[in-house]
Amino acid sequence: ALENWDEGIHAEVTLETVQRHTWIDLSYRGEYYTAKPPLKFWLTAPLFILFGASEFTTRFWSALAGVGTTLLLALWAWQWKRKSWPALLAALLFVTLRANFYHAFRTGETDGLMVFFTVLALWAYWRSWTNKRFWLVVGASIGLTFMTKPVGGVLPLVIVGLDIIAGWRWKELPWKTIGFAAICAAA
Repeated sequence: ALENWDEGIHAEVTLETVQRHTWIDLSYRGEYYTAKPPLKFWLTAPLFILFGASEFTTRFWSALAGVGTTLLLALWAWQWKRKSWPALLAALLFVTLRANFYHAFRTGETDGLMVFFTVLALWAYWRSWTNKRFWLVVGASIGLTFMTKPVGGVLPLVIVGLDIIAGWRWKELPWKTIGFAAICAAA
């Protein structure tokens, strides 16, 4: 069954979005809802329309984010070392973290998507040092992180910023591409 707290609230907000046929003015029990950004509700609403409101449809995007994050971490480890054992170890360590598996990826809360977009932003930043086009993925991922959980959106910004400052990398930055990445994040 759905948990009584955030997961139940998020399911109700999504259900009211579907029932009221409004995607902009989110509500919870008829009152304007602003506690979370709308991305999770926007993604879940079509599932409610197609398959009905259920535990499965409420949790679908969180579960998919968990699978995606696990695969992305495995890919990142493989790209870094070009060996399969670090990739397998990264995936196994990630899925065995209780907070990740039970909270973020088994509930209909926003945390799973936030973790996925954060890891995607950091992986894309790592890749941007060999291919500047990945800056666009960094920007889009940070924007999607903010659309999922605003406080979480600050995390990749801080990590990227600290790496640039600590590594004295600002002289090497493709500023025009970063400008486009900022536009992607804002959009």
